[in-house]
Amino acid sequence: MQDPTAKLATKRNITLCCSGCLLIFGIASLAIAPTYDPPMMGWGMAILFLGFGGAILLTALLTYRRKIAALETTGMVPLSKGLSANEQKVLGILRVYPKISLKDLGEKLNMDDNKAEGVLIAMVTRGLIYGHIDPGTKEFISAMNPTMASVTAPVSGAVLCPNCGAPLPSVPIRGTTMKCPACGNLIMS
Repeated sequence: MQDPTAKLATKRNITLCCSGCLLIFGIASLAIAPTYDPPMMGWGMAILFLGFGGAILLTALLTYRRKIAALETTGMVPLSKGLSANEQKVLGILRVYPKISLKDLGEKLNMDDNKAEGVLIAMVTRGLIYGHIDPGTKEFISAMNPTMASVTAPVSGAVLCPNCGAPLPSVPIRGTTMKCPACGNLIMS
């Protein structure tokens, strides 16, 4: 699979070349504008080339930055530059488990719950990951996955199992499944 950033960089480079050519034509038109029979035509062409070249250049750079940020947010681009080994593991775990208890996360990281919570809080504070910790269940609910980007209200009957009516340990989030501890029914939301 091709790195999505390489494809974006190629498009950006092609756009930068085109806008650079327009800017060069604009500068050349400025130099030769007085030689045109009606000089206004030369100045008009110069302004046209410079305007379009500048607009395309600015749009290309802003679009590239926005798309790279969107790819990083959704987890399609590794953010591993400058991250510790534990932070890299957390990123990998959250891509696989969009909802995970602090206890399970601590076990996967070979540390206690409090240290795992500290790593999560530090990463959220630095803007490396998005999500929140449910204080009732001590679960981290990631907003890294585009389908998990917003925590939704409980689905009808989500607090109680729709099969047996037993209370569920936590509220299922859209895109996840939960097994009822009483009857074993899989609840999909």
